[in-house]
Amino acid sequence: MSHHQHGGRSHHGPHAHDSHSHGEELSEREKLRKIIEHWIHHNEDHVQSYRQWAGRAEKLGERAVAEVLEEAAGVSAQMNALFEKALSRLDEAS
Repeated sequence: MSHHQHGGRSHHGPHAHDSHSHGEELSEREKLRKIIEHWIHHNEDHVQSYRQWAGRAEKLGERAVAEVLEEAAGVSAQMNALFEKALSRLDEAS
């Protein structure tokens, strides 16, 4: 339960704006970048899968199911837009 949250909280203090940061903070910043990038790639895989299964559902005559799966794909794509925005903000803060 504590694998990501506790480490991130310790770096919210005044050192976050220190331009001469220590290796530990850079390490945490890089971890943050990598986890966000992982979520983006993970969501891209989900989007493809949801759309593939929406097509299969459509072929089975399950149009309502296909529509919901397409909606889920759209929501996942929106999440990726937010993750991209987070990466952009991370770049701005450096």
